[in-house]
Amino acid sequence: MDLVVIAIIRKAHGVKGEVLAAPMTFDPDRFKRLKKVYLRKNGDVKEMEIATVRKVALGLLIRFSGVDDRDVAGNLRGSEICVPEADRLPLPDSEAYLDEIIGMSVVDADSGAQLGKVEEVYSYPSGVAYEIRLGDGKLRSVISTGNEVVSLSRSKRLIQVRLLEEL
Repeated sequence: MDLVVIAIIRKAHGVKGEVLAAPMTFDPDRFKRLKKVYLRKNGDVKEMEIATVRKVALGLLIRFSGVDDRDVAGNLRGSEICVPEADRLPLPDSEAYLDEIIGMSVVDADSGAQLGKVEEVYSYPSGVAYEIRLGDGKLRSVISTGNEVVSLSRSKRLIQVRLLEEL
């Protein structure tokens, strides 16, 4: 079963087994609807039942069934909270999950000329950066929230750009 990360456990919180998790999803409210998730750490995966979830300024406070004290919760630090890939939330065609962007073709929005492929994706507070391997072998980064990215089509695995002149 292929799993996708929807949050990362940062640390134990309090003395009753809660953990502070950083959500990696556009809909943190989805945790209130989830009953079971998978925790992945150091290659080990275990299914866990969510007992409670609440939003806080720094993320989510989650308590898992059977995790009733700080020591047990502390051992979960660094774990990825995952769901099966089939349980991803649906997106419109103009949006994609970060792992779906890698390998997408990049074309010039005006001419349609093939420019390269997305080799890596980085998520920053200012937006998502796509690292594109151009036809000449050079790497070029563009920010999804900037003026260079014109459109993205998940179904066509295609990103249209208007590259700005490099300085």
